[in-house]
Amino acid sequence: MLRELLTATALAGTAAPAGTPGPGTMLGGCPVLPASHPLNRDISKRRSILPGLARAGEVAGAQRITHALRMTVRRTQKAYVSPARHFASSDGNPDLPPMGLRLRLKASFDLKPFHGQALVILEALKRYGVIVADNGSDWYITGAPDPRWNDENLHTLGHVPGAAFEAVQSGTLTRG
Repeated sequence: MLRELLTATALAGTAAPAGTPGPGTMLGGCPVLPASHPLNRDISKRRSILPGLARAGEVAGAQRITHALRMTVRRTQKAYVSPARHFASSDGNPDLPPMGLRLRLKASFDLKPFHGQALVILEALKRYGVIVADNGSDWYITGAPDPRWNDENLHTLGHVPGAAFEAVQSGTLTRG
């Protein structure tokens, strides 16, 4: 189980945090509840967001992200595709993205104007993509709070147009 901590403090002499347990996500070998299961809506609200976060240790340290990132958009349709298990909208507009939609930065998108942390993130978006995970600000990639982030460099990501992304075949669209 992957578990987030609501309040974390470093234990003296170790790198292990201690804190109040928060949401947990079962990993590996655990069955996925069918979409019709009554607990699905409650579980989706408690799922950990950590696996989809950009983390400064990956970007500033290793300079390599090896997983898809999570993204928010302002409006979604009343539908989802796996890995999402819920929708968060009452809007039936099929032109809006569903929860769980996976996008990838097109291979043809020129990365030469970018450097530093923004470049590391864009390389991950080309290789692993991004998943629509929540409603919020448009095209907002979520990162774990860390003083190593270079906000000025990260703001250059705002120069990447939505047209630079392509949808990845995800699976069956489940409408609400």
